[in-house]
Amino acid sequence: MSQETTKTATGYTEFHPRWYRERVSVYWWLGQWQYLKFILRELSSVPVAIFVVITLFQLRALISGPAAYARFEHWYCLIYWLPHQTTRCGWSYRLWWPGSF
Repeated sequence: MSQETTKTATGYTEFHPRWYRERVSVYWWLGQWQYLKFILRELSSVPVAIFVVITLFQLRALISGPAAYARFEHWYCLIYWLPHQTTRCGWSYRLWWPGSF
């Protein structure tokens, strides 16, 4: 048997056609309440992951000593303070609606 006959006998073609798939919108999860609940449940892991990372950094600073923990507190307070200052001073409003002032 030649190589040509083997390919046709098994039904193999070199260029297999693609299956037709409908295009799905990026916002597919907004279509039904069950999908939205699923996405919200999955997104709830983001704050948990952030909390775990901060806690691990805090534990590392505690183990390293008072100087390292003081640096961690300074860093953490700065990170926590900045977003609250933007809302307190109205900067976030100016960032989102720049033409309103």
